[in-house]
Amino acid sequence: MKLKTALTLLLVIVTMAVQAQIINLGNPESFEPLLKQNFAGKTVYIDVMASWCKPCLTELPASKELDEYFNEYNIVRLFVTIDNPEDIDNCIELLNKYNLSGYLVTYHQQEKRPQNKFAKEVETLFMRDKEGKFVVSIPKYAIADKKGSIVIKKAERPSNPNALKRQIQELISAQAQKNEPLILQGQITNSPEKELYLLSDSLGKLKLDTLQLNNEGHFYLKTYNVMFPQKVSIRNKRTQINDFYVAPGYNLTITADATDFPTLITTTKITGKGAESNSYRELFLKEYITRKDSANWYEITDEAKFLNYLKAEKQLNDSLEQVAFGKTVSNDPYFSYFAEMTRLDNLFIQEYKKMAFPKITGMNAAQTREFVEKYTDATLLKELNNETYFISDNYKLWYVNEYLDYLLKLDYDKDSTLRANNFYNIEKINETLQGKIREYTLFNKLLGKIHYASENFQQLNENREKAHPYVASLENEYYKQAVENAFAEKEKLLYATQKGQPAPVFTLKSNKDKEYSLSDFNGKVIYIDLWASWCAPCRAEIPALKKIYDTYKNDDRIEIIGIAVHDGKKEWLNAIKTDSPQWLQLYDENGNVQRSYNAVAIPKYVLIDKKGNIAGFNAPRPSDSEKLISEINKLLEE
Repeated sequence: MKLKTALTLLLVIVTMAVQAQIINLGNPESFEPLLKQNFAGKTVYIDVMASWCKPCLTELPASKELDEYFNEYNIVRLFVTIDNPEDIDNCIELLNKYNLSGYLVTYHQQEKRPQNKFAKEVETLFMRDKEGKFVVSIPKYAIADKKGSIVIKKAERPSNPNALKRQIQELISAQAQKNEPLILQGQITNSPEKELYLLSDSLGKLKLDTLQLNNEGHFYLKTYNVMFPQKVSIRNKRTQINDFYVAPGYNLTITADATDFPTLITTTKITGKGAESNSYRELFLKEYITRKDSANWYEITDEAKFLNYLKAEKQLNDSLEQVAFGKTVSNDPYFSYFAEMTRLDNLFIQEYKKMAFPKITGMNAAQTREFVEKYTDATLLKELNNETYFISDNYKLWYVNEYLDYLLKLDYDKDSTLRANNFYNIEKINETLQGKIREYTLFNKLLGKIHYASENFQQLNENREKAHPYVASLENEYYKQAVENAFAEKEKLLYATQKGQPAPVFTLKSNKDKEYSLSDFNGKVIYIDLWASWCAPCRAEIPALKKIYDTYKNDDRIEIIGIAVHDGKKEWLNAIKTDSPQWLQLYDENGNVQRSYNAVAIPKYVLIDKKGNIAGFNAPRPSDSEKLISEINKLLEE
């Protein structure tokens, strides 16, 4: 019975996952901005059709059969309908009937309006015979490349899949050969790290390449790993140049002083080919620095003041957008794409803040609903799954998640027993979201369940069983494999850190530049505090830990060790100077302890017995002094 129920659930969820969606983009101005702003970095299969055209309808089942191939090669469908405006809804309904996914644009404008440039382009490309006479003969098919140019004006029909795939493969191969590199060069002085990483979360892939700094901070990177326009960061622990725009063919020179983070922000300069797309970043950061002494938005609890803050912020962002993008840049094919990305980022961060205000101010469910319904953009919520929004990080990372939290708050208010279901938030994602944003959000939430809510084998196995149908429903193979790998790594870690297993070894330097290894403390009970300078809960435990230290400071059978993880060295040293801990302080420079001790959430405390084996992988906090002292004393007597 359980197997049957599980299989039924899996079938339902998979069916829900593959429900297609046709997104209506309306009547565009012309092909060029349509393709470059919405589909940069993607191959586009253009289908010129109409709901009344029988040959068009005959091709739709064959088009559906290409779903797997299109997903594999990141190809999107663009339907260009020549239906009259009043028949557009019928056309969308028809495409949905065949469970097709993609985008729809309309050839016709509203009645009694002159034809725009797009309509004339459609006629020129698809409705003229060899002699140039106007002839309506559909369906017609074309293919646009990743740069937004229609390169195959007479593409094969879906009913001839092998020939169509050959056309696409030849185009992809030609694109790969012609793909322009991204060049990053310049100088980052005073960086404590000589190896920096080029990072992006596009398609779920994080590390794109590595930058090597020489002794003077000079670097040069030529990479072919950036195949479409995207937002990236250059990062390590201390040195972080975040959120700038790159694309194939860009040649950016970056200079900065990484003495500390404020200096890094004020000194970063980006010049070269592609700098125009990054001018908004420079303008925004200048304003951020100018206004840094003003109150943070999340500290404003008065509703009127909060709304005035948002109004002023929008006016500022709009003016900065106009300065940065309100012009024509002829030598950058991605300029308009990044303009749209910036616009959406600003739009969704505003809407996120509105959605978060009730939570910050402690409103109840009824007050929250009233505020959200009064002040947030209802149109955006109605179009929550619109894939054109997916280029915005603020949409993916902040807005959608805050809206889901809002829905959960309302549900929990109606039925408090739902809180006991640790997968209810996953169920809500599956119920609310569709398409790319569903995949992206599910992926990240499932990883969270693995990393933060699987502290023992029972929890891990329960989460694996509950996650199985959702993992199976993921169409993005990278996401699916990453979740499976995360379960396997967590299982391996739990085996390695079970009570009685040898504690993971380490060799680290102290704040006095002396090297220590775990083996140096053989025969002693060890209490490890995994912390960071930026972690307020970690540092809030310091007074209690001082009392624990005072209790055992004359007992040479025990060693208390603080190990900084996820931290910058300079910040760590400053925190030690401020807090004055008397016990040994070590620095996890390469992240080895953070990984081996699973310090994904800190503070974290570990007890190791005299034999060097794990005695408690989630030991009591110092503030739980009675329990902690009891466990330490028990180990001391063994």
